[in-house]
Amino acid sequence: MENVSDLLCDVCVIEALYRCRLSLSGFATRPALGEELRRARDFLAQHARDTELCGRILLERLTAEAERA
Repeated sequence: MENVSDLLCDVCVIEALYRCRLSLSGFATRPALGEELRRARDFLAQHARDTELCGRILLERLTAEAERA
């Protein structure tokens, strides 16, 4: 649950930063917008990998505990 909460908070921060930057003059140019979207995609992709790793570690630990029981 903590990872899900972290992800939702991070998405909200990305959106807030994007909307703030969008209000700046000249930001809405295609190159700047493309760069911001690339950064957001990279960030979310890394977050997904981290969440997958945490989930895998948790499942391995729970499997090991179940086998010992």
